[in-house]
Amino acid sequence: MWGDLFDAVDTIKPSNVVMEKMQSREHLAKAMSESLVFVFPSMSETFGLVVTEAMRSGCAVVSSIPLPFLGQYLPTVTTDGFVQALHRLLNNRPETELMGKINREIASVYTWSRHAEGLMRIYKNCSDIYL
Repeated sequence: MWGDLFDAVDTIKPSNVVMEKMQSREHLAKAMSESLVFVFPSMSETFGLVVTEAMRSGCAVVSSIPLPFLGQYLPTVTTDGFVQALHRLLNNRPETELMGKINREIASVYTWSRHAEGLMRIYKNCSDIYL
């Protein structure tokens, strides 16, 4: 995590929550691979690439991004909702670890080649219609 609110959030977080300022993509990947839960309370991210990266790292997810993941989807970003979801997941480690393993499988379908193949099908269908 980084940004203007890092220090404020870091001072009020539970003692079992680790926050680090990310220095690089490698640092972020390492932090995700060592994490049980990834929390992403975004109100502006449109696709949630970082969510799929966390899933691929084996994290359960708490997010407002409407993607298929295990953890807790919260359509509205509220502090209470995210805190309650995080507490539930952290207090049930075996179930949360299983969610992370399943998320790794779910995220495996999000590849650049699969994305490119889908775009090519769309482009071909469009060219068949308009040519």
